[in-house]
Amino acid sequence: MGNLVLKRFLTATDILSHMYPGYVKLVEPQGRNAIIMPTSQVQVVLGAGSVAYGATSALRIGYPNQPDYVAGLSNFGMTATTSQALWLPPQGVFTLAALTDFVNQPLIVGWTNGHVGYAPIRTSALATAGTGYTALDELTTETGGSTVQVLTVAALTGAILTYAITVNNPEPVGVQALSGGSGADASLDIRTTGPQGNGQLYLEFNYQLVTAPFPIH
Repeated sequence: MGNLVLKRFLTATDILSHMYPGYVKLVEPQGRNAIIMPTSQVQVVLGAGSVAYGATSALRIGYPNQPDYVAGLSNFGMTATTSQALWLPPQGVFTLAALTDFVNQPLIVGWTNGHVGYAPIRTSALATAGTGYTALDELTTETGGSTVQVLTVAALTGAILTYAITVNNPEPVGVQALSGGSGADASLDIRTTGPQGNGQLYLEFNYQLVTAPFPIH
């Protein structure tokens, strides 16, 4: 069979909710011992929305058990607020893999991690107040690197009483340890974040349906 052309828009919901830890099917399994094989460069276009996505994440195109078949999609610039594109070849370095990883499998797209879903902190609270801190200490979150400035502390213990976020980088929801300053053991409970990115991704490439030379079970 000759080349087929895949043209696919991925919505913000796909990007934020479906591509990690899961994936989006680009082509459904074709049965009859068929392998869906990309045969051209992959065009990836970010149609930037009004809000950028969070920290960059590597895009993966391949199969459920071989998600990195298309190489070079590391750290695509999802933090951009301007549209951009890149063109990538199919995988050029191969490793031995079970044929069942390719035969009768869907062609998929996903992320290596959920970083694109990170967003600036909206609401937070101290998870642990720590000890030994002083006013104006600057602490750093472990994941996004946001800066938390200590405003007031308990006189006897140096436990943090109040704080302000002075550098608000994209972060995941959850408890994060805080490093730096003169004390120890403080952590921040990031309760809500947002707004999250709202752009689209467009994928376009050629593929063929290749038939395995013998039945695969």
